[in-house]
Amino acid sequence: MKIGIDGSATLKEPTGIGRYTRRLVESMAKAAPDDEFVVLTISHKDAPAKDLFGDCPNVSVVHKKWPGRCVLTLWEHFRWPTVETAIGKVDVFHTPNNFVLPQRTGKRIATIHDLFFLKHPKETHQTGGQYHYRVLPKIIHEADHLIAVSQATARDIMELLGVAEERISVVHQGVEKRYFAARQLPTANCQLPTNQPYVLHLGTIEPRKGIDTLIDAMQMLWEERRFEGALVLAGLRGWASDDLLERCGELSKRRPLRLTGYVPEADVFSLLAGARLVVVPSRYEGFGLTGLEAMAAGVPVISTGRGALPEVYGEAAAYFECGDANELANLISELWGNERLRAGMSERGQARAAHFTWDETARKTLELYRKVCPGAE
Repeated sequence: MKIGIDGSATLKEPTGIGRYTRRLVESMAKAAPDDEFVVLTISHKDAPAKDLFGDCPNVSVVHKKWPGRCVLTLWEHFRWPTVETAIGKVDVFHTPNNFVLPQRTGKRIATIHDLFFLKHPKETHQTGGQYHYRVLPKIIHEADHLIAVSQATARDIMELLGVAEERISVVHQGVEKRYFAARQLPTANCQLPTNQPYVLHLGTIEPRKGIDTLIDAMQMLWEERRFEGALVLAGLRGWASDDLLERCGELSKRRPLRLTGYVPEADVFSLLAGARLVVVPSRYEGFGLTGLEAMAAGVPVISTGRGALPEVYGEAAAYFECGDANELANLISELWGNERLRAGMSERGQARAAHFTWDETARKTLELYRKVCPGAE
């Protein structure tokens, strides 16, 4: 079978969808060595890394140096250029980033991670979320089948886009095995952002992540002298983050708050190894992979109960009401000084994370390809 995949999210500094795409392709290529995978990347400014899928002999990368904004406009109004224009005919083409590329032949699969941009269109980036808000409802029915990364996302697809349940398959993301050994790393030789024990947030700095609530909670704890440690915010600077970053800059002059910027995946292990707690204060998540990876590393996780987070984290996380800084502060304070409670959460978290593997994600995705394209070889 010849399988095409949109790999544009793997360019530059890959975050959630980019990491999902890379791990999925690597795992599928290993599981199906007789299949041919063609990864399409599109960007005028950024080129794919030279080692992208270099360990996968049945994966080739085709890069098109097309201007992104221009292509988005053409796709929206003319549904051109097509997949065939870029990489020729394929048996199935998979768009793993909340979109459906125009295609004349072959089957079409799309992964939907979340529909926050439909629920809160004014709180998303103009060339990202707002574009999808305009375009996705018009083109979603072009897909032969949809993958939802959680049951929560599947429900949103049915309710917000009117897609029938039988056209959606839930396929969870996975956790790499190396995360389970992250806390065994010798942190003495790692470049950690602080020499104090710290609370960690991993994720893009943007409004939907709820970081303002986390900062409010930490300010309470510092001012009330209920907390002796640091806060580390690790992630790419996102849209509409100026006010939040200015606040962080001012607070960091008086308190141990550290902003690391984008963290390559190779350095995430060190961050997790040094963290005492990870907080996921998001207003909405379609899956919540960073928290699950923290669990795999044995770090206790405090989370909101929004979107798919309770579905993914189960009983392994401690939950607080989204936006309630006082409740979050109390949870941090309770866990920070109680090693027994943290050890119990660490054990439950690793057991929970072990249920999610990229091998299983790849197996279910390949099964879906063969189901929608039964005659392909």
